[in-house]
Amino acid sequence: MGNPNFEDEPREIICATCNDDGFITVTHEVPREELETELSELSTRFAGPRGPASDNYHPEKRALLQPRIDELRELLGRHFWQRTQAAVRASHQMPVERHRKYVKGALEEGKSVPAEVLAEYPELSETND
Repeated sequence: MGNPNFEDEPREIICATCNDDGFITVTHEVPREELETELSELSTRFAGPRGPASDNYHPEKRALLQPRIDELRELLGRHFWQRTQAAVRASHQMPVERHRKYVKGALEEGKSVPAEVLAEYPELSETND
């Protein structure tokens, strides 16, 4: 799968499921802005603006929400493995080797890593062909 350019995507994201027979069922259509809002609210609701240092930090509730947070991050292209080294370094000051581990882990899980990210680690894409 090619690299999605998230800035140029349509404003709507279609959520679909595929059954064992290969039929795709569209479950709902959600405006991108609503997904962004949901991610922001879920990410801060039980962690607060300062994360675990906040008075309203609830690790148990956060653990229950984490699968949905991960799903939204993937839909919106927010996971580290979906972004280039430069983008991750600029926003999180992440070392290249740590980013490489995220990309390698995503490939091992069968995730669709964008082509421009794979181009930064040709040795990883060769082992997963």
